Amino acid sequence: MKPNYDWFVKHWEDSAHVQLLGATELQAFSAKVQCRAEEVGRDDFHTLIGHCLYRALYEQHLWGSMGGILEDITAPPTPGPLFNGAVRVNSSGTRGALEDDSGPLAMAGLSAFWVPWAVRDNPAYLDRAARWAVKCGFRYLRWFGMHDWEGGVQIRPGQLAEYEDLMDRSIKAVASYGLLSEITMFTRRSIVYGSPGDVADIFGDVVSANRESVVLVECCNESAHSHNAFPVQDVHDVAMRFLQSCGDDTPLALSAPLSTSWEDIEQHALDLYSGLLRNTDAVTIHYPRKDDTFEGPWRWVRQPWHSTPDNWSGGTIDGTFNGKIVVDNEHQRWDKSNGGRDVGVAVAGIVNAFICGCAMSCHHDVYGVVNNAGEYADDPVASRLQTVLSTVLPLIPQNITHYRAVRVGRTDLHPFPGLIEQQWSDPENESDQGVSRCYAAVHEGGKLVMALNGVKKQVTLDAPGLPYKVVSLSSGKTVYEGSGDTVVHQHDGNAFLVVSS
Repeated sequence: MKPNYDWFVKHWEDSAHVQLLGATELQAFSAKVQCRAEEVGRDDFHTLIGHCLYRALYEQHLWGSMGGILEDITAPPTPGPLFNGAVRVNSSGTRGALEDDSGPLAMAGLSAFWVPWAVRDNPAYLDRAARWAVKCGFRYLRWFGMHDWEGGVQIRPGQLAEYEDLMDRSIKAVASYGLLSEITMFTRRSIVYGSPGDVADIFGDVVSANRESVVLVECCNESAHSHNAFPVQDVHDVAMRFLQSCGDDTPLALSAPLSTSWEDIEQHALDLYSGLLRNTDAVTIHYPRKDDTFEGPWRWVRQPWHSTPDNWSGGTIDGTFNGKIVVDNEHQRWDKSNGGRDVGVAVAGIVNAFICGCAMSCHHDVYGVVNNAGEYADDPVASRLQTVLSTVLPLIPQNITHYRAVRVGRTDLHPFPGLIEQQWSDPENESDQGVSRCYAAVHEGGKLVMALNGVKKQVTLDAPGLPYKVVSLSSGKTVYEGSGDTVVHQHDGNAFLVVSS
């Protein structure tokens, strides 16, 4: 029987199948893996050997040969320079877009709420997480200015100067890895010492001094959450004080409404942003996380569709959100997702956010929420996630917010109209195969980006007339490249990226 991947990578030496190989064969196999790892600058030999053994023993249909397995061991990305100038919002269109001096940007990031704690108390902890993030292709870390659970810091009376210094060091520490900071200033109103506006002044000064290292500032995390209880007027006051200190060119969001219903999120967002005396640049959303329906995790994966420019009534009725970027700020936690840590689900969550017009999408997991639940660097499944993300994220066009999001059956712009009859999530189809949803983003010249979410058994793609390729979001492997019809199979993954080539 095929063993659990997580167990196997950690304990491959105890596997009966591995022991049957014999010492000589195992030594030769391990030597090849280690040689390839050293060649590309990797030092995680034990994990890599288990990973490669798993592929050789149980995934031969995907990899075929030892050469293919070894070739897939690639060099870890090295931290590159920060962006070309400060990242800002271009609000000229109905939907805003991120850009620097080189042009548009689509940015994936990682929750790491505890960054200030790590900078102060455990720099090695941040080092491991940041290096993992860079290898994934993430471009920013989202962290909290203060919180009162594991990994949090708080301001005490007489500590304003020390706090300002820590915030400054935190931004600089993240930037040292070639990553930007998304800073959420506040969580609970009850833990704020003194006036929130005074703390906002500190952030305004610190961000202004480190402007090119910050992608976004959010006033408060889930201000309406019962644990946070941060009044709307306080949120508005914080926004005004921050803008007075930092200036209007820093992307700023207020807070993410919290609900299991999109309708409630939409209304709460309108209520939160109305009456603000100065414009902000971004709206952060924590999309509905409900995944206990027959769709399972694919339900939360598809939620960004609600906020597409053509679909979001709040943005089209009164223009409240015109010109703002939409940020997939904190979707379902990976460890809490229905089915557990599924790589295909995690990557599809980010891909769908971009397809639906989000300028930023943040991977969210328990490792980013607390500092005592483990680390990405020690998690074999996170290693697989890293492999897939490092392959998939470079395929997302940086100007994807300029694409148009389309839904099959709702417009003739969808590149694969035949998929309308293959959506198993449509009650009218009553099928045990096909795809749950297949949103696409299209652009001039036949450019397309599409996600096949929740593939069961197989999905048939009718050629759109232009070359395209299909990449598994479970493995990162290209399963088709050409301009003809093809069939995508579940044994290659439960989600796929389809992009024009």
